Amino acid sequence: MKETGITNFSIFARRACCNKEIFTLDFSEYKNIISEISSTKSELKRIGNNINQIAKH
Repeated sequence: MKETGITNFSIFARRACCNKEIFTLDFSEYKNIISEISSTKSELKRIGNNINQIAKH
């Protein structure tokens, strides 16, 4: 379990029994992309709020 990084024994046991092989994947690149998307999303939200305020005036 330590080598795979799976902390839940139930998930580990199911994967080991069903697949007979356990793969480890590195999602660090995707975490960076997701954080960039969320920051862009918040910026777009602020811009939308500013446009709405201008439209009301």
